[in-house]
Amino acid sequence: MTYQNENLLAPQLKKLQQVVTKMRTWHNYYPEHKNETIEEMEDLLKDIFSANTRQILYKQAYSNAAKEREEHFISTKRAIEKLITPLLSAVENKYGRQSFEVMQILDFAGKIRNSRLVKLPVNPIINLTSNAIYQGDKNYSAMIYYFTEIVQFVSEMPEYSPGIPAVQVKSVYKKINYTYKANNAAKTAFQDFIAFRYGKQNLYLELSQRIKQLKSHTKNCYGLNSPEYKLLITL
Repeated sequence: MTYQNENLLAPQLKKLQQVVTKMRTWHNYYPEHKNETIEEMEDLLKDIFSANTRQILYKQAYSNAAKEREEHFISTKRAIEKLITPLLSAVENKYGRQSFEVMQILDFAGKIRNSRLVKLPVNPIINLTSNAIYQGDKNYSAMIYYFTEIVQFVSEMPEYSPGIPAVQVKSVYKKINYTYKANNAAKTAFQDFIAFRYGKQNLYLELSQRIKQLKSHTKNCYGLNSPEYKLLITL
């Protein structure tokens, strides 16, 4: 039993649970190692079933955090990406389309759009590389940085007084604060999920090793053609 596809492992785990229960009827079963005892095998299976349940909570926590982060960045009317246009229009109205102020904001806006957001998956998987995680976080962080530069720039303009409340200086600073928190929460939730998955993988690796030991001991104790060994060879 190897850790590859959880959907394929589920039936095997159920079968192993039944086998371990059946082992209680075996006569003269005295394993060489403590971790091969029926009690230890049952405890390991309980840990794995518990981990399968808890993984749903970690996965949901990341999914919720990723969705909230996306709302702050790109997917709602008040996402920072959507605030650039009305903010720019307010500056154009005061300083003119070809002004230095407008050109400076367009430069920052271009850097935001060139960040090439790589959304981390809502349903993350174990083999997502750390480089992909780093790049996704880096892109989100770049968006916040350049948007903050825009806000700091307009906050120093004496004539910047937009009629739209959402792009007033006080409002956009609040938005930046919320966006920072959402970004950090999503990064933390993703890292927690990946760390948990690696821990869970170690449980499966431990189970795989124990099954090999169990097969070897059963073959030596009961024989190659024994009912006991035949019960284990399909695992």
